[in-house]
Amino acid sequence: MAKYNFEFKKKVVMEYLEGETVKQRLQREKTIPVIDALNIIMPIVDAMEKIHAENIIHRDISPDNIILTNDGRVKLIDFGAAKFSTTIHSKSLSVLVKPGFAAEEQYSGRNIVDVYSIAATFYNMVTGVVPKDSMERAVKDDLKSPAKLGVNIPKNIDIAIMNALNRQFTDRTRDCTAFKREINDL
Repeated sequence: MAKYNFEFKKKVVMEYLEGETVKQRLQREKTIPVIDALNIIMPIVDAMEKIHAENIIHRDISPDNIILTNDGRVKLIDFGAAKFSTTIHSKSLSVLVKPGFAAEEQYSGRNIVDVYSIAATFYNMVTGVVPKDSMERAVKDDLKSPAKLGVNIPKNIDIAIMNALNRQFTDRTRDCTAFKREINDL
């Protein structure tokens, strides 16, 4: 009688989405107007607020993981790197970084936060520039705000982006709720 060795692997299936990534749009248009970028980023912030409430972190938010569908929806994809963020689980997190979109503490695998990545994506959309990698900023932090790069942006949004991109974790915007509050603080 033949013996069979079956290997079961976890597979991820997602819905088929027609559209383009934010990265593709940026490649074509170079920047995205602030109001359009806000309309893209806020659904991501709202979704992450709910996901974080379940103690899950995405760990890979960037322009290539946000789809702008042909029917006008904004979808965050690629939860393959997502992990539980409880103390028990976070000790075993593997390190996953995307230079320019990862907070400094993400390199060590601790205190991983998505707010930094959301702000880096927002920054990239309105400036056309990928923020300097957080590890490089540890040596010399000369990241200029969107306003200082010539972007016509409301002061509260400019400040919210820079607060969330703060290199020091202890000084950074703590969560999506606080980030929304800062953006809406007129």
